[in-house]
Amino acid sequence: MTTWQDKLEISEVVHQWALWRDSGGRIRAVEDRCPHRLYPLSTGEIRGDDIECGYHGLRFDGTGRCTHIPAQKTIPFATMACE
Repeated sequence: MTTWQDKLEISEVVHQWALWRDSGGRIRAVEDRCPHRLYPLSTGEIRGDDIECGYHGLRFDGTGRCTHIPAQKTIPFATMACE
């Protein structure tokens, strides 16, 4: 007799991460996509302690919080790298 336990499938959700070291040598990681256009952050540049999206230049710190938006003085409160 086949039971549901015999048919159980486990699916693993795989995320891609952008990794870098900040100025203190700590490893930082955020999901590898900018929330603006889902562009891979790993193709961007490291600017100080932040990673900069290569598409429009948004910058994110090691917690995923947006720290810079070009041509914009304020940053919307909820702007975070994809979670």
